[in-house]
Amino acid sequence: MSDLAKPLHGTEPDTVDEWAAAIDESWDSFDWEPHEKSASVDGRKINYVELGDPTKPVLLFIHGIMGTWRNWIFNLLPFCDRYRVIALDLPGFGDSEMPADKLTMENYAKAVKGFCDNLGIQQVTLIGNSMGGLIGALVAKSTPELLHKLVLVDAAGFSTANRYLRRITRYRRFLNAFFAFGYLIRKVIAANKYLAAAFTKIVLWRPMNISSELILVLLSGIGKPGFVDAARSIAFTRIDRAPGEITTETMIIWGRNDSLIPKRDAFRYAKMLPDARLELMEDTGHIPMFETPDDFNALIEDFAAGEIAATASSAA
Repeated sequence: MSDLAKPLHGTEPDTVDEWAAAIDESWDSFDWEPHEKSASVDGRKINYVELGDPTKPVLLFIHGIMGTWRNWIFNLLPFCDRYRVIALDLPGFGDSEMPADKLTMENYAKAVKGFCDNLGIQQVTLIGNSMGGLIGALVAKSTPELLHKLVLVDAAGFSTANRYLRRITRYRRFLNAFFAFGYLIRKVIAANKYLAAAFTKIVLWRPMNISSELILVLLSGIGKPGFVDAARSIAFTRIDRAPGEITTETMIIWGRNDSLIPKRDAFRYAKMLPDARLELMEDTGHIPMFETPDDFNALIEDFAAGEIAATASSAA
């Protein structure tokens, strides 16, 4: 295993405080800046980070609505010695520009295809969390030839399409004005450990006493120009009503204690994809890749291993 691919934290900590300390000591120890790049889709910039050998199979990570590519900081390095690892900022998030067309989940799926075409990538294993999972499922329906395998991580697409969220997004003008102060909002939240714990309870099963810098990473999608329009599109997008079927080999990963998107949605996906592999993670909330990264990475390793074998076989 290369130095880049070493686990960011070794043995599983015994307590929440130990886990928090391990995270805070290691999460920013790698210089990501040299690996950040940009591609153009429909004349608009998409920011992404890339590691690994460009001739290797591709793992493509897609974040949720409150994040950016940095939501995957614990899941990229462990795979970069065997895969081409890419995590992007969706249009309107992170350092990516707003899309040229209307921001919808369906257009996001098209943007993912355009992004891969721009990089000359013919096939990927797509790993999407929350909104990113919904986008991955739409990619599987619209352009299944792009996907080798699909991993849905606490994916939107069922209970997220609800009247309550639709009512909220009616006030888009007010919300956009409010979230214009997004960075300041995140700073206020991160500066108070009690406020940070209360706010991150939305996505974390156990609020952690972690650094304010890491809280800012977790909430980095808030205040970005695509946030409100993305929330509105999610509220109107039911994956089981989108045209097409998902025939891609799929693994469904879900935090058993997810309070944002309940685990019943995992079973809805499993019912829609009867041959899919379902993994429920204990003591885990909405972002398993961050909360229990070692266990999460082990699942990805096991599921994606066949891709390496297939590639090696074809090269022989």
